[in-house]
Amino acid sequence: MRTSLACLLSAASLAFVLACSTEDATTPPAAADDGEVEDGEDAAAGDDDGGTSPGDAAPARGTRVEATINEVSRALDRAQYGLTEEGETETLYLEAHEGGVEECPEKETPKRTLIVSGVPKGEPGARFTKSDGVSVTLFDFAGDQIDAPKPFTTATDVNVTIVAIDGETSVEIEVDATFAEGTAKGRVYATYCAAMSQ
Repeated sequence: MRTSLACLLSAASLAFVLACSTEDATTPPAAADDGEVEDGEDAAAGDDDGGTSPGDAAPARGTRVEATINEVSRALDRAQYGLTEEGETETLYLEAHEGGVEECPEKETPKRTLIVSGVPKGEPGARFTKSDGVSVTLFDFAGDQIDAPKPFTTATDVNVTIVAIDGETSVEIEVDATFAEGTAKGRVYATYCAAMSQ
């Protein structure tokens, strides 16, 4: 069973959402910033040529997603992924975070988490949308983008491009999601987390 944010959506308290496993694994280094996007800030974290910016199809090996919800912008800068198998079909499940800790899976609630699920395990360059079964949900645990009893929103329009897949070690995608309250756009480079697979 997948041990991730999605496994506890129906739990009584979202405070324990990302603390439902004690399994350890290696995760990518997290960028050291508070996630807030300043005017004129380069959207490419750790890449001199802007490789993490939307529209650039070259692998960047870095995560930088700008989520602008209710006119408040924040940046998610690290990610993990698992695989979902249904018969002979395999899809990608990714979680990109701002804040929290670098563990597989998360054992501390982050400020924000973007979940991208149902992405077909396609070749680099393949593009997928909601009609292909892709879903994107943003959780705002800090409450500075979504001030509601249920601190999440689900995308109404989704475009995902596979940038790179390295076996069961890492994947990189470009995501462009539109919500009723705003957008989430950028690059997600995720390392494999067995606890997220099912």
